[in-house]
Amino acid sequence: FLGKISYSIYLNHALIILITPRVMFDLFKMEYSDFNKTLTLFISIIFLVIYSKITHKYIEINFGKKLNKAFLNG
Repeated sequence: FLGKISYSIYLNHALIILITPRVMFDLFKMEYSDFNKTLTLFISIIFLVIYSKITHKYIEINFGKKLNKAFLNG
């Protein structure tokens, strides 16, 4: 599963790593404890996998099909 979405993970990881801690610590005003940092890491990983699955399905696969149609059939 992770191998299939690995390119999406590669493309999305920087965005998720930048946004998730800011949301957790700045928006929700969590304190910077070791537990909260670890929790933020796990939430980031889970969100990264979910977001990458969505982008893989709806952007990579669908856009790839449209490109194949445009270049191979056109």
